[in-house]
Amino acid sequence: MNDKIALIDTVLNRLFTSDCKTIPELIDGFQNFPLSKSEKDLKYRIIENELINLNLAEKVRGGDNSTISGYIEFKLSPQGMELIESQRSVQELYDKIEKESQLNLKIKEYSLEKLKYEKAIREQEQKIRDLTKQLNIMSLIQKYWWFLTSILGLGYLIAKFLDRN
Repeated sequence: MNDKIALIDTVLNRLFTSDCKTIPELIDGFQNFPLSKSEKDLKYRIIENELINLNLAEKVRGGDNSTISGYIEFKLSPQGMELIESQRSVQELYDKIEKESQLNLKIKEYSLEKLKYEKAIREQEQKIRDLTKQLNIMSLIQKYWWFLTSILGLGYLIAKFLDRN
């Protein structure tokens, strides 16, 4: 990671001070390194993606057949220019991104906890409504038990009377 950060810092400084605009030119001027072409291409593509993802450089053209090499030509973005002029490192951006990531993770954890508590509250409220309903029914029965037993008794007497006739 530190190598990548140092490489990105180097690329930004060279992009600020030179006429070269592609990552291979900015990193090593197409010099021969003990890396294979595919390893170098992978390194270049990673740096290109990081410059774009961190919004440090803007794509002028490339990444397709519009350039001879197929590499992207860059120019510094305002954020990249500010970083260079203030002589800060890309490490600060990575630290900020990491901190934001941790904060977002905490927010998600707290949101999940909040949802669990809200679910528990809804379940408890439903239990309270069910118990209240049962209590109301029991209260009605207790309040009018004499009336209910009178009706049942009267119904029983009427049935007996009708059976005799």
